[in-house]
Amino acid sequence: MYRRNCMKQKSLSKFLVAMLTLSMVSACSPKTNTDMAKDTIHITLSDEEILVNGEKISTDSNEAVYVGEPIIYYEEGKDASYGEGEAQDAHSQEEADLHTVVTITKSGEYTVSGSLSHGQIHVDLGEDAKKDPEAVVTLTLDSVDITNTVAPAILVMNVYECGDDEDPTMEVDTSKAGFHLVLADEKVNTLNGAYVAKIYKEGTTSKLHKYDGAISSKRSMTISGNGKLEVNAENEGISSNMHLSVNGGYIEINSHDDAVNTSEDNVSVFEMNAGTLICNSGLGSEGDGIDSNGWIVINGGNLVASANGMSMDSGLDADLGIYTNGGTVVSTGHMYDAIEADSKQMFGVFNFSGTRDGQELLTLIDSKNETVASFASINDYSILVFSSDVLEEGDHTLYGMTQLGHISGMHGNMGMRPNGNMQFDPNQMPQDFQPGTMPEGFDPQQGRPNMGNFDPNQLPEGFNGEINGFDLNNMPGFDPNMIPQGGMPGSMPNMNAGELSTVFTFSGIMNTFFGITEVSE
Repeated sequence: MYRRNCMKQKSLSKFLVAMLTLSMVSACSPKTNTDMAKDTIHITLSDEEILVNGEKISTDSNEAVYVGEPIIYYEEGKDASYGEGEAQDAHSQEEADLHTVVTITKSGEYTVSGSLSHGQIHVDLGEDAKKDPEAVVTLTLDSVDITNTVAPAILVMNVYECGDDEDPTMEVDTSKAGFHLVLADEKVNTLNGAYVAKIYKEGTTSKLHKYDGAISSKRSMTISGNGKLEVNAENEGISSNMHLSVNGGYIEINSHDDAVNTSEDNVSVFEMNAGTLICNSGLGSEGDGIDSNGWIVINGGNLVASANGMSMDSGLDADLGIYTNGGTVVSTGHMYDAIEADSKQMFGVFNFSGTRDGQELLTLIDSKNETVASFASINDYSILVFSSDVLEEGDHTLYGMTQLGHISGMHGNMGMRPNGNMQFDPNQMPQDFQPGTMPEGFDPQQGRPNMGNFDPNQLPEGFNGEINGFDLNNMPGFDPNMIPQGGMPGSMPNMNAGELSTVFTFSGIMNTFFGITEVSE
């Protein structure tokens, strides 16, 4: 369900991750040929008059940039044959008419500056553009401020599609994508956007329009540069129907649903290579930090992905796999979607016995009593994932915390729910489970091993790791003697549980700690 709310945002400055290794990483902008570079078109926005290369914008649709197209929005007063939207998704004609649509129709490089209080940048190179490698638009934001109350602030309809939906792979070359969004050096840009609920093709229930993000693209896209972008979204923040690569910039997203979504089932890839991305999905009642219907691949940069604090959502959620190969990652939520065994960078999964206030700082200290990292979330959470090249094998302390048990060197598929309850299937459990908001009367124990009334804060005298007959050191069907040297997919080579400990030992790529509570005085 879509929700409309006023665009209030939390001040992220007091929540942002403070890590010793965090730094602004720049990236090269997409490759362009020199002829295009010298023909850059400059668009200057204002509510009074829009200029293109210093002259009043045309109303001729044959021009590279023109104005005059009506905005696409979900109309009020329509019955169920019109689409899937509800009353809160609909808008009046009067509200829609306030918006000015600036349409880009030709390949090339464009630089946009200025502001529109009701407007949209609309990129549409025609229906044949999808298969035309030359149908590419590079849009540079240079101190832009756009608000749209009925639809996305930037809508990319028709450009070249570099992805392949018939032979999907997580290794995609988005340098050839049809849309490149560049953040001009040291400039601040703000996009406040709405969405368009699903509208049917006339006489059918097939999709004609559906644009979920404040920035919405039907094709693969990239974001790069050394500027800042703030996105405030009534629904999703940035959505791509195919692939999205973040190659630079400092990006803050405040959304009422997923902060980032790549939505093509079993195809889409979200990739992060450089820059800083802050995802706050806490303005509504649900939402993942980053949701991909295919893969999530993190190779570099600094990522904070904070799922909604009131729903069973994840900081990182992908149907086909999550890979942490580099960069610095902090992901929080009330669900854990497993990171893959063949990720290249060590990570820790911290599962707390109860919900934590996102504003509270956590500090990870190594055996030399040196701070490895200090981090906080934006929203409340019960599961935190941290990955960075500063992590090393050995004993650590999570300041002021104790843990009931841990798994190190884990190689396989393992999801997790709050309070340390694990969803484990050695036969590769599906990763597309998305329960959404907890319904009234939700029983978090249903479908799990019988843990009884277990309370990690009240361990019985003589506790030896067995809980109502369920031995965490001897899981049903699991024989540690059958594990080949080096482990195997779906195995648990090193699992310890049963004693509260202040030591958090890291060993191998995956390290999971559960039953974490504050140290008792």
